[in-house]
Amino acid sequence: MKTEKDEPVAWLNKSRNLLSWDKVYEDMDALYTHPKEWVGLTNEQIVDLVIKNAGFPTKLAKAIEAKLKDKNGH
Repeated sequence: MKTEKDEPVAWLNKSRNLLSWDKVYEDMDALYTHPKEWVGLTNEQIVDLVIKNAGFPTKLAKAIEAKLKDKNGH
């Protein structure tokens, strides 16, 4: 069940320099008064990313970053 603190208070689109009370474009990010709980990676996800990017530390770091962004709605 959603509570009031789960609802965004505004929407932001950095590329368009737009802040709005409503979600005007699909690529807008929600802004909250209370931060959402952080979602980390499972051990299985970490192992999978390490295996897929073995020997490529920069590629591994970017893969981890992308996975965390995806899991946390960014």
